[in-house]
Amino acid sequence: ACPWPGPPRCVLMEQLGCSPAEAQRQLGKLADEARTSITELAAQIIHQRAPDPVPGPGPHRLSLAGAAIEAAPDGTAVAAAMLDEVLGPAGAVAVAVWLTEPDGGLELAGQAGFGEREASRWRRIHPDMSSLPQQAARDGAEVWWPAGPPPGDRRPLMGGWPGGAQAALPIQDAGVTLGVMLIRWPGPLDGFPGPLRRQLTALADLSAQTLAARLPDGGLAADH
Repeated sequence: ACPWPGPPRCVLMEQLGCSPAEAQRQLGKLADEARTSITELAAQIIHQRAPDPVPGPGPHRLSLAGAAIEAAPDGTAVAAAMLDEVLGPAGAVAVAVWLTEPDGGLELAGQAGFGEREASRWRRIHPDMSSLPQQAARDGAEVWWPAGPPPGDRRPLMGGWPGGAQAALPIQDAGVTLGVMLIRWPGPLDGFPGPLRRQLTALADLSAQTLAARLPDGGLAADH
């Protein structure tokens, strides 16, 4: 049974009576046959036509992000979809997603905007390493820094932009923390207004839905 209604892979699961992994393969096959992108096809399946781009994040961008995340073949594509559809229009320049490990550590599932060298340094966050992602995962609470770390906080930061805004949001399903999402901006923000927080929290929820459905299949990380 589909864990939640609406997303294209769930629609295919219901129509074809197949597994999530087979629905993912069918989605790619249909996109190839239609000579379109998986994101565009996914948006059509859930009856949402991709609108013309407009500045700033909005409900239409969350819809596109949901379709793109659902269709993403791996964690890197998930992160790229987040940055392209929602975070970039909100001024962010990078995002990283980690999955929780049995020992409390975090394993990098995908990133966009940080670069491979920086990603390799943050491939795994040890459970005893003090960091912003580990804080959000451990406490299960969102962390919002509008202008870099608070005074006296000397924890290591992923990426450059030392005075830039950043946010760490736990990715949770039914009260269980599946991972954490870190978002970086190149400069400070004048706080995080309510609409922006709601957009980012909704993005974390979309990610949680995908992770909850795909981790049992090994669709994003083979050892989860």
